[in-house]
Amino acid sequence: MWPLSNGGGLAEVDRALGRPLSYPCWIELGAGGDPIPCRIGDVSQGGAKLIVANAASVPTQIRLRFSLTGETCRPCIVWERFPDGVGVRFIHEK
Repeated sequence: MWPLSNGGGLAEVDRALGRPLSYPCWIELGAGGDPIPCRIGDVSQGGAKLIVANAASVPTQIRLRFSLTGETCRPCIVWERFPDGVGVRFIHEK
């Protein structure tokens, strides 16, 4: 939770709320396939909405790359499909 000044008092702003943005990323398919370019449309601590051209082609388990080289990535599961993309939940690796 983030504290926020509210006229002399403190209000809690939930960090889990989605933050709208537009950030390039790539969906890693594994097995040597070319990554699918996409954009992050909304993001929260637990997941994101990815804007992707062919949402039906995105498999259920993916790695979301935040750079084309894949140096920074997060494992995800697709939990919702939209006409313009997919909703993913981040999987926390141990």
